[in-house]
Amino acid sequence: MTNSLEKVPPTFWTDVALGVIDEQYDFLALKIALSHIRIQARRGPDAARVAGEELKAIFAKYQSNPMAQGDLQKLFKKAGISS
Repeated sequence: MTNSLEKVPPTFWTDVALGVIDEQYDFLALKIALSHIRIQARRGPDAARVAGEELKAIFAKYQSNPMAQGDLQKLFKKAGISS
């Protein structure tokens, strides 16, 4: 899955961090982290970019977790990205 994460444009991660792309998440760690990431992302364009990178790192870290994989697939589908 790490390869598929590298192919995703940075704007995708920023949009998820800002809540432009949103979904009902199943992975509890993601729900908790995302609440913090969204607060950070609203501080400005640079903060949104960093927040997007942080979100991507979370998915990379938990790539073997089925719930994290499911949440990522839902986000990809919503954004029209094939994995």
